[in-house]
Amino acid sequence: MTYRIAIVGGGLGGLSAALALLRRGFDVHVYERAPELLEIGAGVHIGPNCTRILRSFGLGEHLDRIGFRPSRSVFRRWSDGEIIADHAMDDLAVAYGAPVYTVHRGELLAMLLSAFPSERVHVDHRCVAIEQNQDGVRIRFDHDRDVVADLVVGADGIHSTVRDYVVEPEKPLFSGCCAYRGLLPWEVMKQIGGEKVVGAWFGPGGHVVQYPISGGSVMNIVAMVQEPSWTRESWLDVGSKTDLLNHFAGWDPRLQDMFRAMDDASLMKWALYDRAALPTWRKGRVVLLGDAAHAMLPFMAQGAAQAIEDGVTLARSLEAFDIDEALVKYEDVRRPRATRVQDASRENNITFHSNDDSVQQKRDSQLSQRETIHYVYSYDALSAPLESASA
Repeated sequence: MTYRIAIVGGGLGGLSAALALLRRGFDVHVYERAPELLEIGAGVHIGPNCTRILRSFGLGEHLDRIGFRPSRSVFRRWSDGEIIADHAMDDLAVAYGAPVYTVHRGELLAMLLSAFPSERVHVDHRCVAIEQNQDGVRIRFDHDRDVVADLVVGADGIHSTVRDYVVEPEKPLFSGCCAYRGLLPWEVMKQIGGEKVVGAWFGPGGHVVQYPISGGSVMNIVAMVQEPSWTRESWLDVGSKTDLLNHFAGWDPRLQDMFRAMDDASLMKWALYDRAALPTWRKGRVVLLGDAAHAMLPFMAQGAAQAIEDGVTLARSLEAFDIDEALVKYEDVRRPRATRVQDASRENNITFHSNDDSVQQKRDSQLSQRETIHYVYSYDALSAPLESASA
């Protein structure tokens, strides 16, 4: 049966779900509250579990053009830059059947948009209410616009309006951690002795990650700091370079060089918010995916990938079962896995920034052995069983 499916939210998760559903013959439309589709933030990590899905959409060559395949991931000690682990990334492609990419979020969104019919994307549609009865689900948008569908998918992020229909509304929780984000052209990075690799420094009260985006022409640099007093939710607050340098005073000198080289105008700061696991992702024929269902901190580099896995699993379930049973199967499969990644991301917020020597040693050992990524990268949402929960 061809269901009418309305997806509320046109980010990476919403568009990926739309593509997966359209490819299976469903009548799907995307409704986005913003006047145009934009992805906030600079970089996103695409692991093999996500690469396999994007390739299944026929986007492998496009991903090769916009993404960067780093040859190495290098983890360093915070104080002096001593290497904790230096991994060849091609090993991951061999082990998990697909490579790792680092990509500009805006370019990834544009890639998904290029594969989805523009007439099925409706911007400037802010969901204000949802009602459902035996005839379907009615979405009320602002400006007196209504849409009726057989199924509504809430892919509208951590501040989801659709989630507030599915479960009791509650505010997201401030994690006590803030992020500074800056960009460096590769030519500038090269002049200060930088490497075109995925790099990370872990230390007390913070950590720093760097990786190439935009095909390797730009380095994305994200510095996480424990700062309980900062609670502004905007992604677009300008960060203070002086504050950033002070946060990482005494760390590896190469970090100070990177921070000083950043263009002040490109340095942004935002607070990281979290949500507890939800008791359910569905209510009748309204269902959640991505951050609306399982908002997670970025410390497993899996936020986008888990949303994209959600979309594929939902599409497969609807193809195999009637709509009501499909939603049960979808949640049974996805909720345990997403919750596990969500919990691991929350735990990493503690271990990455710990002052405790024993915690640091255990963390460094796990990083050197890649113990934390196997269950993430080995999972294949395209073929995972739909009959039972799979973590």
